[in-house]
Amino acid sequence: PCLAVSIFQGAFLLVAGRLLFGMHWGHQPWLLVPLVVSTSFAAIGLAMFIASIARTETQVAIYGTLLVLVLGSLSGSVMGDRASMPEFMQFVSRFTPHAWALDAYRQLLTTPQPDIQAVTTACAILLGFGAGFLLVAWWCLSIDAE
Repeated sequence: PCLAVSIFQGAFLLVAGRLLFGMHWGHQPWLLVPLVVSTSFAAIGLAMFIASIARTETQVAIYGTLLVLVLGSLSGSVMGDRASMPEFMQFVSRFTPHAWALDAYRQLLTTPQPDIQAVTTACAILLGFGAGFLLVAWWCLSIDAE
C-alpha cells in the first residue's frame, strides 16, 4: 500500500504542477510514468530499510529525516545544482537515488530532446536502489529474528 501511496503522490504532484502552475511535462510525458514508479520504489525501499533498523517511531522519524537530508545534500538536490559542486562531490552524488531521479526528471521536464537512454538508465538504477534497500532491510530483520 505504501508504494501505491507514493506513486499517487508523485502523480498528484505532477498533475498539480500542471494545473496550478502550468508546468510543462516535456516532449515525452509518457516517460514520467516509469520514472515516478521507479522513484517511488527507491523511496519505499529506503523507508523499509529505515523501519528495519529503527526500534521506535521516534527513531524512524530521526533516522529517516537524517538520511534523507544527508542523501539529498550529497546529491545536490538540497543545496543547488550538482554541476556547481566539486568534481569529487559530483562523483559521490551518483551513490544517491536522489541524483539519479533528479537527472531523469531534468531530462524529461526541461530538455527539448530528452536522452531516453539516460532516463532508462536512471529508472533502472532507481529500481536497483529500491531492491538493494529492501534486501538490506530483509537481512536486518532476519538477523533480529534469530
